[in-house]
Amino acid sequence: MKRSIFALCLTATLAQLASGYVLEGQKWFSSPVFIQMNLSATTYRLQGRAPNFPLEDGSPSWESVYSSGALIWNQYLAQFSFFTFQGNNGAGGATNDGVNEVFFDSSFGGQQLDANTLAITSYSYDPSSGAMNEADTVFNSNVTWNSYRGPLASNAVDFRRVAMHEMGHILGLDHPDTNGQTVDAIMNSQIGDRDTLSGDDIAGAQSLYSGALISPSGHFFGPGSDDILWRNTQTGGLFMWSVQGGTLIGSFLGNVPMVWKLAGTGDFNGDGYSDILWEDTQSYELVIWVMRGTSIVQTYVLPYELPVVAIRSFFNNGRSDILLRDYTNGQLYMLVNQGGGNFVEEPVGPPVSLGWAVIGAADVYGDGGSELFWSNGPSGQIVVWRLNGTTVVQAQLIGSLPAFWNITGFGDFNGDGKDDILLRNNQSGQIVAWIMSGLAITSEWFPGAPPLGWQITGISDIDGDGRKDVLLMYQPTGELYLWSGEPTYFSQTPIGTIGTNWAVEPSLP
Repeated sequence: MKRSIFALCLTATLAQLASGYVLEGQKWFSSPVFIQMNLSATTYRLQGRAPNFPLEDGSPSWESVYSSGALIWNQYLAQFSFFTFQGNNGAGGATNDGVNEVFFDSSFGGQQLDANTLAITSYSYDPSSGAMNEADTVFNSNVTWNSYRGPLASNAVDFRRVAMHEMGHILGLDHPDTNGQTVDAIMNSQIGDRDTLSGDDIAGAQSLYSGALISPSGHFFGPGSDDILWRNTQTGGLFMWSVQGGTLIGSFLGNVPMVWKLAGTGDFNGDGYSDILWEDTQSYELVIWVMRGTSIVQTYVLPYELPVVAIRSFFNNGRSDILLRDYTNGQLYMLVNQGGGNFVEEPVGPPVSLGWAVIGAADVYGDGGSELFWSNGPSGQIVVWRLNGTTVVQAQLIGSLPAFWNITGFGDFNGDGKDDILLRNNQSGQIVAWIMSGLAITSEWFPGAPPLGWQITGISDIDGDGRKDVLLMYQPTGELYLWSGEPTYFSQTPIGTIGTNWAVEPSLP
């Protein structure tokens, strides 16, 4: 079964902010998804519309632009990544040939593209399971293309924002604006001034593939308040916020290519200071930066080829272990930290259907143990595994989340030593904190329902009082709010602004 998506029209608009995303109903059950880029091979079809290189944003090729958009999507997803590679198919591509291809042409599948159609993505899937098996994108060769940031120009269409929209279709997202939603999103059917992903775009993709929640913060200067890492999604720049002596200090740590996702933080050498784990989103190679403050004191390279789903000291010995998942069979593996940069791979539990996603690890009993939370997307069911090292000692279904509700993170918000659960409604924006004692909800906090333009970007103890706080960012402007955990509620305080290209790393589901 195949469905073609007419993705974008050339009419320039600016949608109003509200909330929402729309799913097509299909998704990929394996990762990475390989995309063959036959863009340079088909530029002859652009004729007099071909720009000079480098493009306006400095990109040396169409392939570099497409890949940069793919890497932005990859940063936000735990269970999916695009793997883009150069192709040389001068014919462009074809449907139902088992190859995912992108290329320039003025028609697709015998259908001529009209002047208002910028691109079409066609995909095929198994109707019995909803599993995607192929996707192809054609970019209209009759359009004048370039690549630039900022407002939409009248003389050329920005290739990257259109490519990112089409990648959203490949992921399984539909147009919110043609489905009754009024949102500011890259996935709207009409192109506008938005040139990167919105909170709604990210929420939609993460509802399918979960977010990159591993560890929301770290102690890079030792015990005390949490330090926050920010990543510039345009340049790859890494920036640290830390509170030292009551003063907020900002430190630039350098630029890291966007192919590397900041997979999480943990204490990998057991010295009480946080370290950084990087994951290559194409090869899944892992690199650990052993940190002392802002300095890299040692580097470990771990040549494992599976994506990271959790980081935690599962043996409660002060050294962080790494949990991986094989998305071909659903099996979990733990890289058990032996110290000194040595890790031993061991299986964890039985293979689990790919309809179930790991959404995080926490200690809701406050006993130093680890509970692994699973979510089933179609049913909303939540299952918790209690772990003792690599052994699953208990598996318990704790209920089902209503439609549009997702767990967005874990943290001890009331200071009782037990992790609590933060949830959000991805339609209304409502945020709820479940205050936990084991798997029992002892109380609920209802701090508000900010529009989805306000993203939950971090859960960290910023003020060092032993209670986790929630950091929210208004994506269109970079305005920041801190919801500070108190014994029985969140107190809310504006704390300034940051550039809109910056995102807290790791991001939350």
